[in-house]
Amino acid sequence: MLDQAFPGRVQPVKFTQPEKSAIGWRFLSIIERGRFRDCSLKDAVRAQYEACRSETLPGPARTLRWGVPEDRRGPQGELLHDDLLLADSLVARLDRLEWTTHTEPLIVRAQDPLKGMEGRFSLNILRLASRNYPSPQKCDTALAQDLVIKYQAGGFIRHAKTHVQR
Repeated sequence: MLDQAFPGRVQPVKFTQPEKSAIGWRFLSIIERGRFRDCSLKDAVRAQYEACRSETLPGPARTLRWGVPEDRRGPQGELLHDDLLLADSLVARLDRLEWTTHTEPLIVRAQDPLKGMEGRFSLNILRLASRNYPSPQKCDTALAQDLVIKYQAGGFIRHAKTHVQR
């Protein structure tokens, strides 16, 4: 019914014995790994968890039969159901889904971090060179050649050349 009211937004589940078994095994795995937390654990939910019984049927399928027995009663004598327990166990179905979004790539145009620094590069390079080499006579020959710094400003590649004088 919900699938017809909300097409594409509801995952229908038919509780056959193999499906309920698969949900049960996966839910146990989620619980044992500490991946499930009921943030509003009320007394009714706690009573259903405590009353839940399970058994593994013999055979290669290892079918798990689980739920609250039909004759089970709560602390005030009311009949217990396993509807809240089953609702919680459906996270096992959610765990099998692929959680990705498909969107168009978005390119964020950021301001050029080098904009406004034109002309200061040669000064900074000379400072760096003089810090590493106290006198121009001790400069490496590769450093004595033109240093070319490429940076992008306004969509054009510009070159700043500095010369280490001997």
